[in-house]
Amino acid sequence: MSSVLDDFFNLDLPAVKFNLNENWTPKANIQESDDAWHIELMVPGMKKEDFVLELENNRLVIKAELEESKEDTKYNYREFSVRSFERSFNLPKGMVDEEKISAKYNEGILNVEVPKLEIAKNRGLRTIEIQ
Repeated sequence: MSSVLDDFFNLDLPAVKFNLNENWTPKANIQESDDAWHIELMVPGMKKEDFVLELENNRLVIKAELEESKEDTKYNYREFSVRSFERSFNLPKGMVDEEKISAKYNEGILNVEVPKLEIAKNRGLRTIEIQ
């Protein structure tokens, strides 16, 4: 019986990489406008409930953990996997309106808007008088 199982699990199958506990870092795009910084993270296959956003000491931390399992009871081979990440961004001290930071998740992209305080907003070109 042992050789039958050995033969079954030693089939010449295409190489497949399985990561049971996969930590990864999502790719980010950051854009600055006059009023805010916009952060986009590419995180497909998740739900908004999977994310945690925390702000402490001018550091924005975005993290998530997604546990995937298959509930099929008629299996010969089964794998569980956990995908998680933590990504942090240092925000400019005294420039962010912390109370108005917002996030939306849509079609695999997490969008985080970090509004600027009035003092940090671009007021255009200004000439400084020399005294």
